[in-house]
Parts: sequence; C-alpha cells; structure tokens
Amino acid sequence: MSVPGLRVTGATRVCGIVGTPLRAAQAPASMNALASRRGIDLAVIPIEIADDGLDGLFIAVRAWENLAGLVVTMPYKSRVLPLVDSVTPRAAVAGNVNVVRRMPDGHLAGDQLDGAAMVRCLQRAEVPVRGSRIALLGAGGVASSIAFALADELPAAISVINRSPGRAQELVRRLTALAPAISVGVGQVRDLASADLVINATSVGSLINPGLALPVELISARTVVADVVTAPDPTELLRAAAGAGCRVVSGMDMQRAQLDDIFAFLDVATQAAR
Repeated sequence: MSVPGLRVTGATRVCGIVGTPLRAAQAPASMNALASRRGIDLAVIPIEIADDGLDGLFIAVRAWENLAGLVVTMPYKSRVLPLVDSVTPRAAVAGNVNVVRRMPDGHLAGDQLDGAAMVRCLQRAEVPVRGSRIALLGAGGVASSIAFALADELPAAISVINRSPGRAQELVRRLTALAPAISVGVGQVRDLASADLVINATSVGSLINPGLALPVELISARTVVADVVTAPDPTELLRAAAGAGCRVVSGMDMQRAQLDDIFAFLDVATQAAR
C-alpha cells in the first residue's frame, strides 16, 4: 500500500488494524490517506492474526513504545475487551471495543466508536432516528454498539434479527434494561416490511462473505437501508436497495464518520509530521 505524501521516519508512530481476514479492510488506506493530508506522522498497518495469537500480541503491544494504538475489527471486538485495562462507558455497555489507545506507561484504554459513527452518518444524511422503527441485522460487536447508540436517539422500536436467536435474545435483554421506554424485541425477516430504517450490521455482503444479507423485495421504497460493510462499495445490498428506490447509507460513510474520533482517541490528531 502506497499513500502519496506518507513518509516514515524513526519518529513515526504506528497504528495497527487488528483482525482476520484483512484482505478487504479499507481502514489502513483511509487512515493513512487522512494522516498524510493532515501532516500527521502516523503509519497505519494491518495486523492479521489468529485467535490463539491475540493474547501474545497484547503483551507485545504494552512494550511497543512508538505504538499509538490499535483499531480492532471482526472478529475480535468482544475478544479484546478483557485484554485492555480500562474502557469508556459506551464500550462497557456495548461489551466490546473497536479502538485501543496505548498510554506511555503501557496502559491500554479501549473505546467503541461504531455506534456513534452510524448515528452521525445517519444525521449527516438527514435520516430521522427518533420515533422510527428500526430493523437491525446482527447481534455481534458492531450490532451491539449500533443498537445502544441508536437507543440513545429514542427510536420507537428496535427489532434485532440474527441467525442465532440466543445472541439476539441477549442483546434484546441488555437493550431493554438500558432503554425500557423503547419497544425492543427479537425480530423476524417479516419485520423488514414495516421498518423505517434497516441496518445490516453483519459481514454478509463483504468480499469475504458475499451475498445478500436480506431479501430486498420485502423492503418498502420508503425505507432507508444502511450497511456496515465497507468493501465492495457499494455492496450488493445497497445496489439492490437503491434500485428499489430506497435511500442508502454505506459502510464507507460510517467509516469516514468515525475517522476523526479514532484519531482523537489515539491522541494523534494534533501531532503533525516533523
């Protein structure tokens, strides 16, 4: 990967993108490009690692002195939670982290920015969340973060649709405890027809897990369809939804919405290259 203007010196700080597989990950290129444009002395690299190597990586991370931190992607967002020393309240509520900052003393702090990013890109697209009926596909780390962030915006209802009913039920239980005023339940595919907003928070439709996450023919043209998948862009789901007359919000929209937050959390946003 080559980014025009990116130069690496002995003073360059590093941010790792941690997950597996990473061949479709867009974050390294997006973050390197933003760092280059802003003159930030940061190099963002993919760290593809198997699950049995994750504990060892975090031991090394504590001693990695020029490491600004990590961005954590599938499938490790929940797995990393017990490996950090502290987390923000929203990460604790979501039960996972997607960004880790390494402090100078090796302390590791975690945050979860996915949900806030989804809410922000919906706001930028002028998609109303308050009072809306939302169908959320997925119950994993990304879906949990998005669900809790959406709950703060006071939708009328959230239906969690997941292949594993047990995971959906657990997310619904936690959502109900946090936001009892919102109608929350385990949803069915038929709920797509009545939803104002449908969000695919699974990996279905990505380059590593191709296909359609849901039957688009069930969705009304008045429904807004959002997808967390960043590659391909647009996904098959968003192409089909747009073709059916729906407004769409892409995974790249969501990624762009959280880049500033990631840089700020890693404390690199004001560190210009020398």
